[in-house]
Amino acid sequence: VLGVWLPEIGLEMKLGSDVFLRLIKMIIGPLVLATLTAGISKLGDIQTVGRIGLKTIVYFYAATLVSLGFGLGLANVFEPGKQTQMDLPAETSMEENMQHSALGFSQFVLRIFPTSVVDALAKNEILPIVIFSIFLGLAIKAAGKKGEPLAHAVESLSEVMLKMTQYVMVFAPIGVFGAMASVVAKHGLGILGSYLYLIILFYAGLLAFVVI
Repeated sequence: VLGVWLPEIGLEMKLGSDVFLRLIKMIIGPLVLATLTAGISKLGDIQTVGRIGLKTIVYFYAATLVSLGFGLGLANVFEPGKQTQMDLPAETSMEENMQHSALGFSQFVLRIFPTSVVDALAKNEILPIVIFSIFLGLAIKAAGKKGEPLAHAVESLSEVMLKMTQYVMVFAPIGVFGAMASVVAKHGLGILGSYLYLIILFYAGLLAFVVI
């Protein structure tokens, strides 16, 4: 309603969604670091931790590749992007961007291992954070009693980050309100039909992915 009747104000409501997205990005890195490190540091012997860590990485990559392939298949078959009624970049521009952002295998592997966890946290690069968390959890466990204070600190940080996540999610309705108001103000009510198509396809894809 705000986007249709007061589009000038509706466009400004995008601020609410931008703030919410920034809050989400703010907590992701520390949340992954704290929860994963705390979990590994509380496990049994080092061999058990190593096996679980290896299985975690293999499962993470396998599930990611399968889900990406599944999503790409759905997108290419049903083409939800063609329903959006938005101005898309030229194909030549898209190809140039893809070529510019493409990584070779060695570059991809190197980017998994962080040169600095601070840099990985600042850029919200999850895989380097996961690698650092595994090593940190292993080291805390191997340190024995000397590592217990840090283990307790990480566990406390994990609990705090989970509580912080609850606080951030309180702002979700504000973020959704701002996003809907601004997109309707910019593209009109017709955009809601394409969003509905996308949402139905999204949930159908999730259901099929879980079942299969």
